[in-house]
Amino acid sequence: MNATVTATFTGANVACVATLDRDRGKAEVRVDGGAPVIVDLYSATLQGRRIVFAANGLAAGQHTIQIRVLGQKHSASSGTRVDVDALLVLQ
Repeated sequence: MNATVTATFTGANVACVATLDRDRGKAEVRVDGGAPVIVDLYSATLQGRRIVFAANGLAAGQHTIQIRVLGQKHSASSGTRVDVDALLVLQ
């Protein structure tokens, strides 16, 4: 699959907002090319607009966040769907 979204932002804090549900999969999130964080969007019940990843206390200046769909899923999930609803940036 390997669908990727990349965004550049200026701020010290960033968060990714997504929907959790029974058909959701996993994504890899990196900030500034750092160590990957695997986010599992599976939930037994629908949960809209949840913060699923946050990086706080970043150095002042410009940063890049990358979210990559892994095409993987939780064992109870019926699919690998990944939606990014929003990125939140705070100075």
